[in-house]
Amino acid sequence: MTGNTIGAIVALAACLVLAIGGLRAHRLTPRRTMMFAAAWAAIIIALMLIVQAFGISVR
Repeated sequence: MTGNTIGAIVALAACLVLAIGGLRAHRLTPRRTMMFAAAWAAIIIALMLIVQAFGISVR
C-alpha cells in the first residue's frame, strides 16, 4: 500500500463517519440508516475509483 492509498482509505472512513452521523441526527430506523450508509459508501467508492482511473490529483 502506498501513502496515497492509505490517505484515500482514511478519507473514505472520515466521509462515512460524517454521513452516518448526519443520518443518525435525523433519527432514522437502524435498517434505514444502514441502507443510506451503504448508498453513501457506494457513491464515495465510485468517486474514488473514477478519480484514480483518470489520475486526477489535488496539489
